[in-house]
Amino acid sequence: MYCKCNKKAPRWISWSVLNPGRRYYACMRRRAGGCDFWKWYDDDSTTPFVKQLLIDLRDMVWALAKENANLRDSISKARAQINEQLVQRAHLEQMLLPRVERTDWRRALAEKEDQVVSLSDKVKKFEKERLFLLSALFGCVCLVLGMMIK
Repeated sequence: MYCKCNKKAPRWISWSVLNPGRRYYACMRRRAGGCDFWKWYDDDSTTPFVKQLLIDLRDMVWALAKENANLRDSISKARAQINEQLVQRAHLEQMLLPRVERTDWRRALAEKEDQVVSLSDKVKKFEKERLFLLSALFGCVCLVLGMMIK
């Protein structure tokens, strides 16, 4: 299928509320000075139930993608905190070792190690949540693609 620009028109998928999952052809450069070529690839034989299901799945995919981005930010912040704690620990060791008795130094070191362990646990928890959300996102995409193929 070629557009009025005599270029091959790719097949797109509509995610609008009225035509979710419906495929169509359109000029590749339609938003950047291309032609106004546009044609449906398939007929509108989708039932209202399937339309609503596709819209709900689309919204779920978008929400999961947003949540995934938020979890990535949280992981990044937790890693930055861990690195900051490690730098503080090294600095504390350098400053306190000659001045503080060994028992006080060990107590301060144990507190910092507990904080590092706590932050490491947070990072692991966020990683597990991120993997779960990625799996859910992949499942939703597969479901949508499977429904579109039928």
